[in-house]
Amino acid sequence: MDEAGVLAPGALAIAGGHDHPIGGWAVDRLDQGAVLDSMGTAEVVVAQAPEQVNRTTGVDVAPGIRNTGTSLLSVEEFTRNVEWASLDPEVASELRLIASGRRKPDGYVDSDVFVAGDRGGGRPKYSVGAPAKATSRAAAVLGALARVGADAIDEVTALMPAPGHVYVAGGWSRAPGWLAIKEQVSGRRMQIVHEPEVAAVGAAMLAAAALDWVVDADTVMRADTSHESAR
Repeated sequence: MDEAGVLAPGALAIAGGHDHPIGGWAVDRLDQGAVLDSMGTAEVVVAQAPEQVNRTTGVDVAPGIRNTGTSLLSVEEFTRNVEWASLDPEVASELRLIASGRRKPDGYVDSDVFVAGDRGGGRPKYSVGAPAKATSRAAAVLGALARVGADAIDEVTALMPAPGHVYVAGGWSRAPGWLAIKEQVSGRRMQIVHEPEVAAVGAAMLAAAALDWVVDADTVMRADTSHESAR
């Protein structure tokens, strides 16, 4: 590629794998043993385990990044469920209000009346007896999705030697009402990574590490490392 003029002379090309584990590796540089919950099209929970982990039923495993341990990854359906519920315009409006924190969810946030579609392509649905009220339906959807995410965090954390802090990234990490529900359901505090391109910055950090450059992860990731509640 040097001859084609694609790269500058002496440039270092880094070949990586899935973008989320690279982002998770960057967060691990910020806070060793941390778990990253990235919420976009899917909800992807990743971490860098320092030891080798055998393949599990709920968590995908791969070689560790710049270590002899294991990259852990759990992928859950997310936006597809929200989009399905949003086919009802009234529910769509309530989802936005609750996620933004402008509307408090009602008690249906703790119910099981919404069944999320899963990775196998299962269709989302409301159970028999689901409420007709749009606020209640929206609360049920967000509560159910928060529990799916909490289970994924638990599964990944169980493979780590010690419980680490949980960081959140992606577009949905900017939704304070949604994060409040996640904290309520999971019983965990969520730290926000304010950098919008965690995987891209992680790739740059990986290249810097290969060159033995010293990079301050806190500065480049713009993360909230206070370990205070995201609310």
